[in-house]
Amino acid sequence: MTTGITRGQGGIFTRAAIAPGQKVGTTGADPCVGVIVVQRNAAGVPTKFFVYHFQAGDKPAATLARDGALKSGAQVTIFGGSNGDPSSNNLYKNIIDQCPVGGGINVKISPKCGLWVDRDGKLFMFPSEAAVPENNP
Repeated sequence: MTTGITRGQGGIFTRAAIAPGQKVGTTGADPCVGVIVVQRNAAGVPTKFFVYHFQAGDKPAATLARDGALKSGAQVTIFGGSNGDPSSNNLYKNIIDQCPVGGGINVKISPKCGLWVDRDGKLFMFPSEAAVPENNP
């Protein structure tokens, strides 16, 4: 079974905590904003995964700093949100401002409202947790 993060929540996972074939992620990020951060070791193997579902009023910068998510070499994928919605735009700005240019952090933006990651760092797009194939045996 995959692990989904609900609105206003976050989760931190190690590679060992994600079984082969399973995924962690979130859906429904609209107008909320989702973030998946993948940290890798020196050999490029994903070792730690941070999954967040930020909503209006949340403080993404403080959360990312508290959790130590934005280390050099991290892959940050920001997704969801609603273009033109002030709360979405503020969440995006707050997150992007924490990813300094030249800081060794790779940032990607996806327009999808649901994004999941496996233990190998591969991203998958699903519109809902029920749509994730492992949840439909």
